Amino acid sequence: GWHPDGREVEVDGLLALVRVVEVEDREVSEGALRAEAEKLLADAQAAKAAAESEAAAIRQRAQTEAADLVKASEAAASDASARRTAAATSRIAAAERTATAELKAEVAAQVTKAAAAIIAARADKDLQTRLTDEAIAGLDRRLH
Repeated sequence: GWHPDGREVEVDGLLALVRVVEVEDREVSEGALRAEAEKLLADAQAAKAAAESEAAAIRQRAQTEAADLVKASEAAASDASARRTAAATSRIAAAERTATAELKAEVAAQVTKAAAAIIAARADKDLQTRLTDEAIAGLDRRLH
């Protein structure tokens, strides 16, 4: 094509440059997204492992406490000891349910955060591609 002042414009060269920039931008964006998703996944896995470890410790303490209470109730053979054992077992079960619920909530929060990041990045990529295509089309119309 020709520029109005008579200088020839290398449209193909400009379009090739725009395509190279677009590909490099997409690669950088995808790399950053992948790194963020991997970090979120690692964080979620670490949170899950910590919660599982805490739940195991709670279970171990609960089993030890329950065993101690059972021994005490057998030695005393009293209704009061039996009630304490039942109450301790109930507390243990409640603590296990709470630990499990907290673990599930943390994992769900981490997974939701990772999914939101991926969805946002994909939406950004689609928008970038559309805007680049529109810019190229606009450049082509101005040059011809």
